[in-house]
Amino acid sequence: MNKKVRNATRVCHADGTEFKSKLELTCHDMLLQADIQHDYEAHTYVILESFRFDGIAIRPITYTPDFVGDGWIIECKGWPTDSFPIRWKLMQYFLTKNNLSTKLFLVHNHKELRDAITSIRSYMDNKCWPIPEKIKRKTRRKINE
Repeated sequence: MNKKVRNATRVCHADGTEFKSKLELTCHDMLLQADIQHDYEAHTYVILESFRFDGIAIRPITYTPDFVGDGWIIECKGWPTDSFPIRWKLMQYFLTKNNLSTKLFLVHNHKELRDAITSIRSYMDNKCWPIPEKIKRKTRRKINE
């Protein structure tokens, strides 16, 4: 059973959009400041279609990300629900299986949010994703050896 997060605060924004957390509101504001087009909870992905098992209808597994843009998704998670880790893995599998080159960002705080928006802005300017710092370090070691 999915236990809903009870400490998430509903925040109303000036344009009438109701966000589920302050982190989502901050994300929306930062995306607007960076001049990045985005949709808030407007896309729902069907990760696993509904089916019948022993005559019983099984509902589909769906995932609705917080923010979706051209080639990227941001999910803001302060306190994940008990079903979120499996949905996140299934979403990663869905994107891989369908050969979608969508970049996923899971942000828990403002620093991770700033890093995600910097990567998205860089992608928009250069049409390629920046190489993560961990991969850069590994590549340098291989070249130097």
